[in-house]
Amino acid sequence: MTDVCPRCGARYPPGRFAACPRCVLADVVGLTLPEGFELLEEIGRGGMGTVYKARDLRRDRVVAVKVLSRELAEHPEFSKRFEREARTLARLRHPHIVAFHELRREEDSASIVMEYVDGPPLSSRIPMSSQEALGVADQVCDALAYAHRHGLVHRDIKPENILLDGGGQVKVSDFGIAAFVEGSPRRQPLTVTGEVIGTPEYMAPEALAGASPNPRMDVYSLGIVLYELVTGKRPLGYFELPGPPFDQVLRKALAADPARRYPSIEAMRRELNPPIRRDLLPAGDPFAGGDTATERTWLHAVALLQAVALGSALTLLLSGSIRGRPALATLAALALGALAGAWLRRRWHRRALSRAEPDRPVRESDTLFRFGVCAVLIHVAAGALAWQGHAWLLAALPVVERTIELPGLFYFRAACLEAARISRPLDREPWLWLGLLLLELPRLLEVLGRLGFRL
Repeated sequence: MTDVCPRCGARYPPGRFAACPRCVLADVVGLTLPEGFELLEEIGRGGMGTVYKARDLRRDRVVAVKVLSRELAEHPEFSKRFEREARTLARLRHPHIVAFHELRREEDSASIVMEYVDGPPLSSRIPMSSQEALGVADQVCDALAYAHRHGLVHRDIKPENILLDGGGQVKVSDFGIAAFVEGSPRRQPLTVTGEVIGTPEYMAPEALAGASPNPRMDVYSLGIVLYELVTGKRPLGYFELPGPPFDQVLRKALAADPARRYPSIEAMRRELNPPIRRDLLPAGDPFAGGDTATERTWLHAVALLQAVALGSALTLLLSGSIRGRPALATLAALALGALAGAWLRRRWHRRALSRAEPDRPVRESDTLFRFGVCAVLIHVAAGALAWQGHAWLLAALPVVERTIELPGLFYFRAACLEAARISRPLDREPWLWLGLLLLELPRLLEVLGRLGFRL
């Protein structure tokens, strides 16, 4: 149930407001919530407007609505810039960037409707452990690298504009003062050269001087955020670096001269990860920021569960009998394996162990290929011996093949889970699919034989 305002027709939760919040905003504050949205609560306030948690009644979803002040919305130049910016941000679709839904314009106001992130800003988690800071910084780098590839500089990176959702994933928000890189082919700039805009405490020296937008400005701002995450304070005046392994990264990211800074956020990310991980984790460890033995154990446990379920399903399908208790048990095992996989991915997200490393091969693929070759060789050898009169070997062949198949399926599922963790497309793992084909080739030949085909 909701209360309905007789003046404007807006709906709002009963018992939470003495008067219609939409009308109060319009009359007192000079802000107007767009029509079709139910106000839930205020979640943020800044110089450009106020952000509210609201329900989109048309789509029945919770969203965040940033309502701009009437003065800014009525300013012709700001209005044009705001609309150009909204069209640009609508193209930014990235898992670590708050999703932009729509721009709403009323008679005397403008609003941005965006994804609602059910989690606190990064500022509420300062300071944090080195491992957590690494995970956060890596995800922010991923988001900024994506924006920079689209020609956009955020220009206001600070803890308040970095949100953490319920799964511990980073969501970079507030691209409200983002600007195109000078010389970008993307239409005309969103801001005027020489305009100083942003949060001074997190701005690069050249940004404070009114220089044209450049990705190195975001590098500097992220350096301040990283310093604050590790030390609990901002690097004001003369400050000491937190020591290895952060000192070398922060020294370069916080260089006052842009030419001595990282040339791109990708360069900062590359240097941030490997040196730090060598100091914090065992050499060659793929789990950045986590207990290697524990995380590897969970990965193997879930992969084994899924392998057993998958093997049972294959046996059931090839037997031609998909009814009765075995079928129900197999379906239960498949469901349990799927739930375990979802739990493991959520665990990785919460511990910031999910990485965007699509160029790193999955080592389990090579192991699966070896098992596939072994399965084929055993099948060929058994067939050759049977042809020479040792037919009794054919009776033991299925047992041997199933013994090889189970560890092969285990490595297949482990490879799939690891590929999901590092965002590695499975179509870039040819040895994985070739190994699976070879592993299941004996079963395939068995099915073809039943159908009357002979090789």
